[in-house]
Amino acid sequence: MSSIVIVGKKVYKIVDNTIDRKVVSRRSRRRVRTDTITQEGLRMKSRLFSAFAAAIVTALALPQAGAQTPVTGVTSDTIVIGQLGPLTGPNFTFGALVMDGSDMVFNQVNERGGIHGRRIRTVREDDQCSPQQALSAVKKLVADHRVFAINGGGCSNAALAQRPYIEETGVPFMVFSATNDRITVPVVRPIFRVVMRASEEGAIQARFVDSM
Repeated sequence: MSSIVIVGKKVYKIVDNTIDRKVVSRRSRRRVRTDTITQEGLRMKSRLFSAFAAAIVTALALPQAGAQTPVTGVTSDTIVIGQLGPLTGPNFTFGALVMDGSDMVFNQVNERGGIHGRRIRTVREDDQCSPQQALSAVKKLVADHRVFAINGGGCSNAALAQRPYIEETGVPFMVFSATNDRITVPVVRPIFRVVMRASEEGAIQARFVDSM
């Protein structure tokens, strides 16, 4: 997967989360300083990982031995995370494949002992990128599976339909793919994103085209 990022007057291409050491703007083909690339790359990665960590920060803060107040989705040995997005239909790549990737990360955490000894267990629900299906899918994760947090938001139309319920219940919701600005603007406490807003993507693309 590749994308474009603007740093000052320079335009960089990012491939698999690594910034290409060559500026891709036609106006300048010279190699850029490694320290500049490293700084911008670390800053971008830091934003992504910090946002994701915010969704499970409460679990990390729990005492290692028996919290006095029960937390939904968290037991003495397990943290339940909901995975929400399209698992079927033409848009399944925005859900199923992303969930496969996040499950790999969760498995790595479990292999290292989990979080304060608690293993992460995930459960998936299919919203089919449909506003109608989206609400029932998120309600099933919250009410039936009683998850601690949700990793979802494959499509904007579905995520927009889910936003009022998420805001009402207060379940941490990490948006991994949907870009519509109104999913997180205005800001509501339980909703985070690890993907740029559509307005940000559009501005970067426009600036890139203008620089060519």
